Amino acid sequence: MFELAGHQPFGGTSRVAAPPPAGGGAPAPRVATFGFDVGLAAGAMRNVGARIAVGGVLSAAGSERASYWTATVRGRRWMDARTSVELAAGPAYAWLDEQLAPAWPSVVPAERRRGVVAEARVNRSDLLALSARTVVLPRAGARTERAAFLGVALGSRAAVAGTAALLAIGAVVLGAVIATL
Repeated sequence: MFELAGHQPFGGTSRVAAPPPAGGGAPAPRVATFGFDVGLAAGAMRNVGARIAVGGVLSAAGSERASYWTATVRGRRWMDARTSVELAAGPAYAWLDEQLAPAWPSVVPAERRRGVVAEARVNRSDLLALSARTVVLPRAGARTERAAFLGVALGSRAAVAGTAALLAIGAVVLGAVIATL
C-alpha cells in the first residue's frame, strides 16, 4: 500500500510567532502549531476474514511549522465491494519549531516530541480516502500540543501518479528559483 495525503488542521494549539520586541510593546502574535501538511505513507494490510483486514503503516508528513512520522496499526472493514472504513492508532514522533519566526528559515532549532496519533477513514476502491486525524504530543513540564485534521489521501496508482506530479512541479519551481539567482 502506498498513499499520498494532505491534511488541514481545523483545531489545535497555537504558539508564539516571534519573540516580543526588545523594550516591550505589543505581545507577539500566535500561530497554529500545525499547518496544512502533505505526507507519504507505505504499509501492508492482510485480509483476516471476508470483510476484515488488519495491517500497519509508516507515514511521514510535514508542513512549514512541524514535521512528524507515525507508525500505526490499522483495522479495515469492507462495507461493500468498493467501500471500506478504517481505524488506526499508534505512536507519533514530531519536530516542532520552537518559535515560528516570520522569516523562513527559522533560526531556532526544532523541538522533538513523542505522542500519539489516531485516525478514522472512509475509503473508496483503495484509490481515494477521506480522513479525520488527531495528534497529541505531551511533554512533562510544558504544554501539550494537539491538533485535529481533516484530509484526503490518494492510494495505489493514484498516489504514485500524484507523487510524480508533485516531484515534477517541485523540480520546475526549483529550476525557476535557481534561474533567478
